[in-house]
Amino acid sequence: MIKIVVDTTIHQGPTKADLPELAARLERMKTSQTALRAAYSSLERQAAESLSEFAVHLAEARRDAAHERDRADRLEKQLEASDKLVDELRGAIVLFKLPLDSRENAIGIVRGAAA
Repeated sequence: MIKIVVDTTIHQGPTKADLPELAARLERMKTSQTALRAAYSSLERQAAESLSEFAVHLAEARRDAAHERDRADRLEKQLEASDKLVDELRGAIVLFKLPLDSRENAIGIVRGAAA
């Protein structure tokens, strides 16, 4: 057996007595909407300012990194020049410790190789 139940409740729309309450509710909703729009605009402005500040800091960090890279390159070149000078000085010391005849022969060999 199948039973069908039909709800026949009739919902009545607002009456004249409900109008002041509905008008007040509408005003509250408009006020809330205005406040929400203002809050959204404020958040949007804050986000834009934060993004702008981040971009400035990022640019500064990139510039600082480039300066550090250049400084490191200069220091590396100075270190290479110092290493070369140390090697030359070590060679000169070894040459200086040789007997005079051997020293002159070594100098002749180096000059011949350089020519």
